[in-house]
Amino acid sequence: MCNFKYKNPLDVISPKEFVENVELLFDGGPFSYSIVKLIYDDSPVIGLRWNVSDHEQMDDEKINGSKECVGIPQSHGVPIWFIIPKSFYRYLRLIIEDEMKSNDIHTGLSIQQISEKIDNMEIV
Repeated sequence: MCNFKYKNPLDVISPKEFVENVELLFDGGPFSYSIVKLIYDDSPVIGLRWNVSDHEQMDDEKINGSKECVGIPQSHGVPIWFIIPKSFYRYLRLIIEDEMKSNDIHTGLSIQQISEKIDNMEIV
């Protein structure tokens, strides 16, 4: 049985001098990814990360939950965000909606709420 523990996306705040105000949009669980809205270097952006890496899925201590997964991306063993280019934002709503429907995942937000948060982001 797999009991993966992974870093709560709201607690991924590195590098600390650049990341603040992390707001969860989607968390698909240990075999998926998380998407957040955050402030990075004083600009509103959307970040993405895999909650558990492929290597961690083969680590017995991480499988049984005795060690927390770092996920991807990471820097020197510390979880970080991949900042999504603004031109991709228009597709995020569709991706999240498809994930929520096909995998019966509930994020605490409705698709409408997620769409509004993404639509309110500045797209250049």
